[in-house]
Amino acid sequence: MSKLSICIVSPGLSGGGAEDIAIKSANFYFKKNYRVVFITFQKQGVLKNRLIPGIKIIYVKMKNILSFSFDKRIKKYEFSHTISFIRHCNIATFLARKFGNLKTKKLHLIEVNTFDQQAELNFFKRLFQNILLKITYSFSEDVIAVSNLVKNQIIKKFNISNNLRVVGNPCISLKSINEIKKKQKQNRYTKYVSAGRLHPQKDFLFMLRVFRDLKEMQKFNLDTLTIYGTGPEYKKIKKFIKKYKLSKFVFMKGFVDNLDQKLKKYDAFVLSSKYEGFGNVIIMAMNAGLPVIAKKNTGGPDDLINHKNGKLFINEIQLLNIFKKFKNFKFQTSAAKEIAKRYTEDIICMKYLKI
Repeated sequence: MSKLSICIVSPGLSGGGAEDIAIKSANFYFKKNYRVVFITFQKQGVLKNRLIPGIKIIYVKMKNILSFSFDKRIKKYEFSHTISFIRHCNIATFLARKFGNLKTKKLHLIEVNTFDQQAELNFFKRLFQNILLKITYSFSEDVIAVSNLVKNQIIKKFNISNNLRVVGNPCISLKSINEIKKKQKQNRYTKYVSAGRLHPQKDFLFMLRVFRDLKEMQKFNLDTLTIYGTGPEYKKIKKFIKKYKLSKFVFMKGFVDNLDQKLKKYDAFVLSSKYEGFGNVIIMAMNAGLPVIAKKNTGGPDDLINHKNGKLFINEIQLLNIFKKFKNFKFQTSAAKEIAKRYTEDIICMKYLKI
């Protein structure tokens, strides 16, 4: 049997979830001794050093949606499988194949986020994107939604289902499953943690408003909140912390390369995203032995969180009540482990290829 050749198409090399799973996938296939080419539309980024040396990287300057189609460097390759991550990459990759520049036997397009994200686009850009997505997803052999909510949105928006399936993200290595915490440390206070891009989608200010209210109600409560990540809302978040005198309780740690190890120091993970296609950090937190508190009806959290491994909330009042009563939550570490081990790189990356 000839060696499989895999093309991975990533939006870039920044600290986003799509870039992270693209790099993890490329590394996994390379370790399997497959031929791997990594296409990126961003030349530099904090995740670039995570790619295993030896993986061929091709930077395509994305001037428009057809830039990939006319990059002559791609023509010399023939791939068994091409896997694209994120919406605009999926369109560009589909068109590159249609125009004959990208030679691949099978094309797998991964829709990594809910369509709430389109609220950031104006009406005409949204309309144009949806027309292209309708064509792309209707005429591609494999469209992958990362959660059931994303799948249902694709069916509703584009009326396609025959070539559509749900596959989560490859968040952790199989080896790391055995490193999960066996027992939660009992403290007189709770050390909460959150992580993600400091972007309006993640809505860290929502979380901070609730945490502020908790502090106002329990003035001597020593609960703390640590946030890992960087992004455009950094100054807003810092301003909020200063305004409400939360600096003794809320800590900004920036981007870290070993988040999975950092999480083990905390007691619970909090996610307040307005929408979350999958939520890689949920699996990382569960693998670290943490219960996860996240917003309901947002995507991935609804598929991953149950009454044994975490809590779901809808509004600020519900989150405040969870914080107030959290010490009474009977968390089952084994329940978190059961979820986490479904999303290892070896399981998900093989599912991408339908192997």
